[in-house]
Amino acid sequence: MESPPFLLSLSRKRDGTPHGHLPLLNRLHTDELEDRYGPISVLVLRHDERSREAHLTDALGVSRTFAVTLFPYDGPPESLREIDADVRAGSPIGKTFREHGYELRNNVLGFEIVELPPSLRAAFHDQHSYAQARLSEMLCRHGRNLPLFYGTVFEIYHPDFRCPEAHRGDGLQEAVTLASLASQGVSLEEAWHCIGSGSSDDERWLRARQAAQSQILLMKERVRGILKATR
Repeated sequence: MESPPFLLSLSRKRDGTPHGHLPLLNRLHTDELEDRYGPISVLVLRHDERSREAHLTDALGVSRTFAVTLFPYDGPPESLREIDADVRAGSPIGKTFREHGYELRNNVLGFEIVELPPSLRAAFHDQHSYAQARLSEMLCRHGRNLPLFYGTVFEIYHPDFRCPEAHRGDGLQEAVTLASLASQGVSLEEAWHCIGSGSSDDERWLRARQAAQSQILLMKERVRGILKATR
């Protein structure tokens, strides 16, 4: 079934207040969940060389986010191998990086509304048919060292955490892929500083946006293949 069109009305939490932007800088998604639901743990369903599937669950075992992480084909940089080993052992990605002294930033590529397969409705303990999802690239940095790319994550949010409607302001967070920026001579260092600053009028970003469209479609196709297998 095709995803429904984005709703243009202001999306609201169930308590009636508008939802805010998800954090891009200096705060983890897990922090946001713990503020609302208490301690969050990780249930890893699969982790191999290509991807990771994991639930972020509350103390009652309710999944508050289902995350699919796509890894680079050539694996993590050498300096991230120790962190990657901890993540493979079941540690939460964001907290593990933070414990090793790294800062994380999310380069948001887009939001969409997805149809939930029965397995995710069961994990969410919720009968909503749709949920909001975000696709983003994960950059990390230790001190003044150069930023590094770790992976691309597709997060599907429990309908109680993020109302399954589009928010007018979500598009303000959307950027272009790091690969398309690199093709225009934009370094990870420059991209790092631009995350969270909104869209850029720099001609390199405008040219990169054209190339990014096909790259984002390929990422989403990979994720859809994984989600199809979870049914």
